[in-house]
Amino acid sequence: DQAGPTTLKRIGASRLRVGDRAEFRYAGSGRRGESVVSAIVEVVPGTRSGAAIMFPLEDLLVSQLQRGSSITPTNAVWAAGRMTTADALGDVLGGLPVITAEPDAAVQVVGALRGGWWVATAGAVLLTLVAAFAIAQTLATSRRRELAVLRALGVKTVELARMRALELAGVFAMAVGGGVAVGVIAAALIVPTFVLAVTPGVLPASSRLAFDVTSLAVALGFLTVGLAAVVVAAAVAVARRTRSTTAREGVG
Repeated sequence: DQAGPTTLKRIGASRLRVGDRAEFRYAGSGRRGESVVSAIVEVVPGTRSGAAIMFPLEDLLVSQLQRGSSITPTNAVWAAGRMTTADALGDVLGGLPVITAEPDAAVQVVGALRGGWWVATAGAVLLTLVAAFAIAQTLATSRRRELAVLRALGVKTVELARMRALELAGVFAMAVGGGVAVGVIAAALIVPTFVLAVTPGVLPASSRLAFDVTSLAVALGFLTVGLAAVVVAAAVAVARRTRSTTAREGVG
């Protein structure tokens, strides 16, 4: 068990280091105490001030007994254990209400936005496929004479189709890889900060970002299949165009 956090003045707390001695005051009693800093963390759960300090409950009781005959009651008690024991703990404390931390707060916050993120992901996939199709069409139009020249030089139709397919596949692969990398970096920079902002004092500042691998694989799977269809369609179009009489006459 630990006593609730006691607030410190921001100026003094910002200068503390591990091993330093810090003086604290019991609110409303005028009684003071002294402590030695054993650890410094980025977030102290349960406090809204810029800086706070947490003591073991037994140490606070000893410090009060050493400085007077009365004991200042704590305004909160923090206990580590299973959440199912909250009622039993409340009975031990004389029927006082016990507030438990919300489990999986990050999952709930992120889950609330899951629907919107899926819509955004579907839109991004659709726009990517439209852009890929437009690129393939533009490439086919602008390089029609090049195909005719290569065909006249003896390059086989199958080889031309394979060259166009490999060219588009390489471009799309680099685009997908770069998009995934940018998305991971953006998520790592935005999501933890957002979750901590809406759940102050619940999660440690060092919370790690976790990805839903299944959902990510589904989105990438749809995108990969769509891009593969565009590549195949472009290769088929090249083969059909080089077999036509227009391609042969284009050389002359």
